[in-house]
Amino acid sequence: MKKALLFAVVTGASATDFRLFGANTDAGRVEVLYNDTWGNICYGDHWGMMQADAVCKKIGFAKAIAAGKWVAGGIGAGDLFWVSETEKGCQDLDCLTENWPPPETGYSCDHAAFVACVSGGADPPAVSGEISTIYGQDARNLHNETLSKKQQCIDSELVAPCWFTDIPDPFEAMSEAYVYDISEDASKIMQNVYREICSNETSKKALSDLFKAKQLTANAVGINVNRTLFEGSDRWSRRSKMDITKLFTETNDHFPLHWEIDEAQRHIEPPVDKMSLDLREDGIAVVDNYGIPESEIDEMMELANTMMTPPIDEQVTSSVSGGAILTSRVRLPAIDRLLQNQTIINAISSYLGDDVTLNGYKITRLSNNLKQSNQYIAGKWHHDRVGRRIKMFVFLHDIDCEEGRPTLVAQNTNNILFYKTESFTHSRFNDAWVRDNYNITKACGKKGGGFLFDTHTIHKGTEFGELERTTVIIEFHNTAKCPFVTENNLGLPCPSGDSFMLSQRLQPRFQLPDGTYETSTRQSIELEDGLSWRLFPYDVIPPIPPSAYLKKVSSKAQGVCFANGQIGTAEFDGPHGGGCLTSNGYQYGEFHLLLQRKNETSTCDPSLKDTFFKYANKYITQEDEANFELVTNLTISELLSDMSELDDCFFESVVSTERFVPHELNTKGLHLVRSIVAGRLNDVRRKKYSSHPDYEAWNENGYLLKDFNEMKKDNYSQLREILIMASAGEKIQDDLSFFPRVVTHLPDDTQTQAHVDTFHTVIKMWVYPSNITLEHGPLNVYPGTHRNTLEKLRWMYKVTSANTTADLVKEASLRLWDDESKELLPKPMAMLPVFPEWTLIIADTSSIHNRGFANSGVKRLTLRPSGGENDGGVRRRNPFHE
Repeated sequence: MKKALLFAVVTGASATDFRLFGANTDAGRVEVLYNDTWGNICYGDHWGMMQADAVCKKIGFAKAIAAGKWVAGGIGAGDLFWVSETEKGCQDLDCLTENWPPPETGYSCDHAAFVACVSGGADPPAVSGEISTIYGQDARNLHNETLSKKQQCIDSELVAPCWFTDIPDPFEAMSEAYVYDISEDASKIMQNVYREICSNETSKKALSDLFKAKQLTANAVGINVNRTLFEGSDRWSRRSKMDITKLFTETNDHFPLHWEIDEAQRHIEPPVDKMSLDLREDGIAVVDNYGIPESEIDEMMELANTMMTPPIDEQVTSSVSGGAILTSRVRLPAIDRLLQNQTIINAISSYLGDDVTLNGYKITRLSNNLKQSNQYIAGKWHHDRVGRRIKMFVFLHDIDCEEGRPTLVAQNTNNILFYKTESFTHSRFNDAWVRDNYNITKACGKKGGGFLFDTHTIHKGTEFGELERTTVIIEFHNTAKCPFVTENNLGLPCPSGDSFMLSQRLQPRFQLPDGTYETSTRQSIELEDGLSWRLFPYDVIPPIPPSAYLKKVSSKAQGVCFANGQIGTAEFDGPHGGGCLTSNGYQYGEFHLLLQRKNETSTCDPSLKDTFFKYANKYITQEDEANFELVTNLTISELLSDMSELDDCFFESVVSTERFVPHELNTKGLHLVRSIVAGRLNDVRRKKYSSHPDYEAWNENGYLLKDFNEMKKDNYSQLREILIMASAGEKIQDDLSFFPRVVTHLPDDTQTQAHVDTFHTVIKMWVYPSNITLEHGPLNVYPGTHRNTLEKLRWMYKVTSANTTADLVKEASLRLWDDESKELLPKPMAMLPVFPEWTLIIADTSSIHNRGFANSGVKRLTLRPSGGENDGGVRRRNPFHE
C-alpha cells in the first residue's frame, strides 16, 4: 500500500500553505495552515522522504535530503495533523492539500515531523547511483563489523566505571553538557571505553601516558588528539592513532566521515599568515575589512531588503519561524570577485586541504521577528555535524557586539572528535557548560568586515537583540566531503540547502609544472620534460612514487589526474584509492594520471653485471636453456656473451624493475632472459615456504581462490601467510583493507587483451560477490603462465623481439596484439566465485591474464585492496636484489 500525506481534521478539507519552524531556512518542524491556523504534522511511520520531498517543493526548494522527527520542543503548539496510508501515492503537490480524514482513534503524538531541504542550481559533487548504493552499504559494513561485535559484549555484560585514579573522568559531566537526554548513547560510549581500560593493561598504560602528557584530552563531548603526537615518531602509527580515536568514537555511525575525510586535514603543514593561524588554533579568524567597495556592500544590502520584504518569492527567498530568519539565494558579483583573493584562498586551502570546493553562498537575516528561543535551534550551542567546513561571513552593516545578534564561537573546539554526531540531540550543548570550559569569541564588527570559522566548532547564533543582522554567508568544503556524504546516504547538510549553489573548485594551491594552477587541457603539461600522461582503465590501481607526479601534501600522497576535461586529485590509498576526484565526484577508471620519470644519477656499478651473471649461471636450468633455444634459435650462452659487452651504466636498467628495456638485443631474447632469471630467483626464495598448504597449487597455477569471510578473520592472518608464501617473503602492509569498486565495461578496452603486468612476480587481489557470472567479464588467468613455460616464452618473444618500443613503453604492460598469438597459450580460466558470499582471488599478474569480455555498459562490483604503492598488500620488489 502506498503512503500519502493526509491530515486529520475534516474529510475533504484542504491545506493552503506549509512552512518550517525552529531551525534554519532549509530545515525545521513542518507546519501546515488550515482554516487560518498553523498546526503541526505528527511524526509517524508514514512520514518519509516521499512526503518530505513534496513539502520541500511546495515551499520553493528542489528536493528533501532528510525526513524525521523534530526533537527540539516536542510537537509544538497548535492543532495536530496526521500522516496516514491510502492507495494514492503522495508524489505531487495535490496530495498535500487534499483528502483529510478524521484522526485515528486513540492515536498519540510525541514528536512533530521534521524535514531538511536543498535548493536547485549547480549540483554538489556526486558519484553515480550504482557506486553510491554499493559503497555506502560497504562503508557501513566495514565500520560496523567490529562495532557490532563489541556492542554485543557491552549489551550482554555491563562493567562498572573504570577510569584512571589521577585523571578526571570525562563522562561524569555528560548530563551537564548536553541539552537533550542522550543517556542511552552515553552509556554505550562509556561502556566501550571502560571495558578496554579494565581488560587491557597495555591500552590502559598507553592511554594514561597520553593523557598525562596532554597529547590526548577528553571531556564530556569528545576527545582531542594533539596534532604532533604521531608526526615523526616511531612509537605511534596512523593505525594506532585510528585505534585510539575509534575507542572513543566507535559508536558514532559517522566515524568514517570524520576519519577518512577530516583526519588528513588536521595535519596539513603549519600555515604562516595570521588568518590561517587563527583558523587552525581557534577555529575562527576575524577579518576587519575584506576590501569590498562600500558601494557594493550597500548594493547587496539593498538587494536583501527588496527580496526579504513581503510578499517574498519562495523560489529565491526562504523564511522560517514566521519570518524570524530569512535567506535569499541569488548571484552576487561582488562576492564572486572577493573569492579571487589569494589570501582568502590560501587560508581556506591551508585549513581544508589543497582541493577545496566553493559550494555556494546566501544572504541571511536574523530579523526582529526572532523573539523566542524556540524559533531558532541554532541559538543553542552546537556544531553542524558535517565535520570540518568553512563558513565565511561578510557583514552588510555594522554588527553590534551586544545587540546585533553576533555569532559566538567557543575557541579551540575545531579539532574535537565528538563522541556522537548523527542527530540534533547529539550536537546541542548547555550554555553554562560551554562557558565554563571554553573562551568565547564574539563575531561582531564593522560593515565590510566579517569572519571565517569552522562549523565543526561549538558555536551558536544569538537569538535576542534590539538590532537585525544581515550577512552574506559563503560555504566551503574539502572537495571529497560532500560526495562522501552523498555516497553514504548520511542525510547531512553538505552543502547547506538554502544557498545559491555553485559547486566551484577553488584554484589549487600547488602549481603544475607549466607554471599554471589549472588547465582545461593536458597538452600544456605534456610538454614538460620527464612528465607524461597515462590512461588508467577501470579497476587498475595507479602507481605512486616514483612513477606519479605528486602534489605537496603533508601525510597523504596525492597525484594529479585529468577526467572529463578537468584537472583533479588522484587518491592512492584509503576508500577512494585508485580514484580521480574532480568537481563531478570520484571516477574510478578511464582517467589520465600525470606521471613523472624519476631522474636518478647512474652509478655505473660494475658489480651489478657481475651479480646478474652469477645468478644466471647458478639458477638457469637445462629446461630454460632448451626452451630459450626453441624460441629464439639461439643459445642463452650466446646471448649472455653479447650482454657481457654492454656498458655498465646501461646494465643498471637491465637489473632494474623497468618492465621493458629497449635494446637491439631484444631480437636475441634479452627480455626473455631477464624474465627467466627473475623467475628462478623467486622460486629459490619461495622454497622456504614449501610447507604452506597452498604452495603446490600456487606453483602450478599462479592463482588461488579463497573464502573472503574466512580470510578476514584475525586481522587477515591466513591471508597474510598466503601472501608471504606467494610473494616469496615480501613484507605485507599492516592495515589490509578492501574497498568496493564498480568496473564499467567499455568498448575497445585494452584490459581485455591478454597481457602481463611485468616480467617478475606481482601479487594482486580481487574479491567478487557470489552473483558474478561470465556476462560480467571477470578476470581471466592463463594457468601456469606465471612460470616461464615454453608457451609463455614464445608469446613474450613475439611481442618483444621486434623491439618496437613506442607501443611497449607507452602501454607499459606487454600485450597480445593479434588473435594468432592466442594459439600459443593454454586455455584461460575465468575467475568465477566459488564461495557462498565473497570469493577472494589472489593472482600473480606476471601470469598472462585479461579482463573478460562483457557488453559495453555492463557493471561489475569488485572489492579491491587499498594501497597503490604495494598493489594493495604486497610491495613490488626488485627481483635482482637480495
